[in-house]
Amino acid sequence: MNGPLQLDVAIAGGGIAGLWLLDALVRAGYTAALFEADTLGGGQTIHSQGIIHSGAKYALGGKKTRNQQLLERMPGHWLGARDGHNPPDLSSARLASTEQYLAFPRSLLSLVIPIAARAVLAKSFSPVDRGRWPDAIRETGFRGTLVRLAEPVFDVPSVVAALGGQHAAHIRQGAIDTGKCTYDPAAQRHLITLDGIQVAARWLVATSGGGNPDLARLTEAGEEPDTDANVAPAQERPLHMVLLKGNLPALFMHTDVSSGRPALTISSHATATGDPVWYLGGEIAEAGVGKTPADLLAEVRRQLTKYFPALPLDGVMGATVRISRHESATPDQRIPDGPVIRKGGRPNTLVAWPTKLAYAPMLADAVLDHLDGPSGSAAPPLPGAPPPVADAPWDMADWRPLS
Repeated sequence: MNGPLQLDVAIAGGGIAGLWLLDALVRAGYTAALFEADTLGGGQTIHSQGIIHSGAKYALGGKKTRNQQLLERMPGHWLGARDGHNPPDLSSARLASTEQYLAFPRSLLSLVIPIAARAVLAKSFSPVDRGRWPDAIRETGFRGTLVRLAEPVFDVPSVVAALGGQHAAHIRQGAIDTGKCTYDPAAQRHLITLDGIQVAARWLVATSGGGNPDLARLTEAGEEPDTDANVAPAQERPLHMVLLKGNLPALFMHTDVSSGRPALTISSHATATGDPVWYLGGEIAEAGVGKTPADLLAEVRRQLTKYFPALPLDGVMGATVRISRHESATPDQRIPDGPVIRKGGRPNTLVAWPTKLAYAPMLADAVLDHLDGPSGSAAPPLPGAPPPVADAPWDMADWRPLS
């Protein structure tokens, strides 16, 4: 091979943001390649519950927030990709559920919040008569108000496999070492060496979550600045998620949102051997950051007994997993209002955070708006092979009896 591979765009990071962006770039005619140090989706993406939010939980107070406004069209976009109505092609991805439920325990407050939110969420917010409740919920013994949400839940590993499989020729395993990543101002190219591959790219886009700040700090000459101030500041928000395995019904619901935030967000999955699994997020995962796995599982059991008194827990196994959400920084460390793109310290460098899985389409569109058009050159062959798809968290869990 004579000289480095010439690319319009090099993407650092193989999570949902990088994979969706790669698809958008290839379709737009860019010569692009994605480089992932470990496994596809192996960070935040694979630990997502797969919920394509409509913004419902951000409007429970009866007012539209910016996040709710931006998220409104995301379920339709994702479902359109699965059904062939819009790119990318997610026809091979598995849809775990077409809908979810908000569950309000019986109280005066629980009756007021649905009324306030209903006016804001008319399209996605639909109260359900008790006679029409799904059997899976009725059999848990839950008592209260149930509201249907038009929010699909995708099986995340299958989404990653669908996107990665379509563009395997443009994906390679390798970490972009900041010490071997320089910039040629005369040629206006990022010069990157990784695992025997040399690349010269007009644009460098970082979608690597926790790795984004390292690439953002690079300056034109290659050295790091003395301070991180104003160079794509990032924040980290930890979670302590819970996994349950056993004879569990398929539930997709936010339980007890009377305070405006769900106590438990439950999504249902299956292990590689077909065992039913619940994956629990919500307030339990945020408050559980300071708890030991044993204490967190004990708290989960107490809450399940409270909300689902008829749910049999004998024989159910539990596990926990600690994850971190890497995002663009906000002054008060609250969740950013939508996806965020910032310029790095080097020319033609973009640092991108989707903020949520659902925002991947919007982030890809925003990145394309920053670029200056494809060069029209043919895509070069990449040596090597793409990395594998990451294992789901329930297939890596250290299970223990819940009781």
